[in-house]
Amino acid sequence: MRRLNFFVGLLFFCLFLQCWKRQDHEITKPATPMYVLTGQTLDIDSHIKLKNCAVKLDAQSLVYDASFPVSFDTSDTNGQYQFEHVIPGQYILTVAREAYDVLTVNVQIEHADQQLDIQVPKVILSSHRYDYNHNKSFGTLAAPRLYGIHWLNSNTLAGNWVWQEFADDIPRWRVISGNFNSGFNIVGEHSFSPENPTLNGLTYIYNYYSSRGNRLLKINPGTGKVFDEIKTDYTIADLTTDQKSIWVTVSDGKIVQFNNAGTNVLNVYDVPYENPGGLAWNGDVFWSYSLSENLLYKHTASMEIEKTFRPIYVDNSGANYQLSDIKYMTFNDGYLWLNDTNAIYTVLTTDK
Repeated sequence: MRRLNFFVGLLFFCLFLQCWKRQDHEITKPATPMYVLTGQTLDIDSHIKLKNCAVKLDAQSLVYDASFPVSFDTSDTNGQYQFEHVIPGQYILTVAREAYDVLTVNVQIEHADQQLDIQVPKVILSSHRYDYNHNKSFGTLAAPRLYGIHWLNSNTLAGNWVWQEFADDIPRWRVISGNFNSGFNIVGEHSFSPENPTLNGLTYIYNYYSSRGNRLLKINPGTGKVFDEIKTDYTIADLTTDQKSIWVTVSDGKIVQFNNAGTNVLNVYDVPYENPGGLAWNGDVFWSYSLSENLLYKHTASMEIEKTFRPIYVDNSGANYQLSDIKYMTFNDGYLWLNDTNAIYTVLTTDK
């Protein structure tokens, strides 16, 4: 009898284990949380809603053990885009539209629906590039660098040149003439040997003006010699003139207006970036460049920002390259001339 009770008990115990295992296998994991990412695509300057923007969402790292396929959407007439079933994690959002920059944004999706509006800058194209490292007009100079350019008139471009000579950096002030169709020819050259050979920027109002650190330099246009140095309170990046005043970009995110002698500060304007590059005046408006953003800004005569552009170079094969490190600029005959110390690019400034 005891043996029978033992076997019956054993049988019930085995049945219990089987039921327990079956129940355990039938337990399902909780559903992966999913959310909605939505927003608008907007013109960075006018804040006009941009329709027909191609928007892509690409997962980089997800919080949960799940997958999220690359997803696409097109902004509607209100500039609206939307992605559903988005799993928390890190994503890259890409926005592309004709005449605008291809913009990529890192997005962190938390445990909630999210709204993300994207402000997109316009693109301004360059199809002309002058690589003076390989230009026969400049002879056999080793590693030439250009630290400022200024058009005197429609045929004469002046520049601050530095190149390697006798194992030392010997600064040269050199005038070259020509245009983007016929090329350049050297028409004059002068040299000088200041303690710090690198000069930044170049403009002309009665004399040439350049800069070294916090000093404005006056350069005799006939001899190329620095004949006066004016100490300022600013570290100068580039210079331009409207033929009434000298305007400079400075290192702490400002544009400063001096009188035409460079001796007095008339106005100081804040700009929305901390690392300024080139500055140019085209007769009606100013153009400035942000080295930190690689964006080109169009300003009114009172320095209010009117438009923002991403400069793109298109080579002969049709390939596109984003310009960067534009430290110096000048203007001539409807074109901005952009200088990154290695090459010059021309940009037609007519708005598209």
